[in-house]
Amino acid sequence: MSDIDFLRKIYIFNTLNEEEAKRILAITREVEFLDGETIMEEGAPGSTMYIITKGAVEISKTLTMALGKGEHEEREKVLTTLKAEDHVVFGEMALIGEEVRSASIFAKGYCKLLEIAKDDFWNLMNSRT
Repeated sequence: MSDIDFLRKIYIFNTLNEEEAKRILAITREVEFLDGETIMEEGAPGSTMYIITKGAVEISKTLTMALGKGEHEEREKVLTTLKAEDHVVFGEMALIGEEVRSASIFAKGYCKLLEIAKDDFWNLMNSRT
């Protein structure tokens, strides 16, 4: 499968024509993570989104558990696992606003991602007008 075909299987890119898909691919940067490495941290400012091209990632959130008498405990809860074959992106909200990361993302085994930086994304969008 070509990079363009792979990109078109992702819901936010599925209506792109070949030229538009090539422009998106031109602003991506390939990044790799090893098992357990942090890709995004909940609460941190975000300026990139990611497309999983190989491997899998785990999405987790910190939950605060009330223990009574004003005491609490924070626990990390894995919400889901995303795989390359799911054809999904994550971190996309960082491209359209000044959002902080709503969850933490960790590599589950070796994974390869395409990264799109906010500035590159908006430069591309502005060049189309």
